[in-house]
Amino acid sequence: MESYQRFQQHEARLAQARDDILEALVTRFDPPASVYRKVEKGIATIDDLERLSALVRRALLAVDFAAFAREIPRETDVPRPED
Repeated sequence: MESYQRFQQHEARLAQARDDILEALVTRFDPPASVYRKVEKGIATIDDLERLSALVRRALLAVDFAAFAREIPRETDVPRPED
C-alpha cells in the first residue's frame, strides 16, 4: 500500500511539473495551439522528474519558444529555427 501511495505522489509531481512548464510557455510566449499541442505531447513523454524540473526553469528563462522547443524530445516535430 505504501508503495502505491509513493507511486501516486510521484505521478502527481510529474503532472504538476508538466503543468508548470506549459503554463510558463503560454504566459511567456502564447504559442499557436498547433505548436503548443506538439510541445505538450513531447513533455508528456518525459517521466524523469529531474528533467521536468530542469525544463520548468528553461521555460522560465528561454529566449523564445523555439529555444525551449529544442529542449524537448525531437520526435514531437516542433518547428525549430534553421541553424
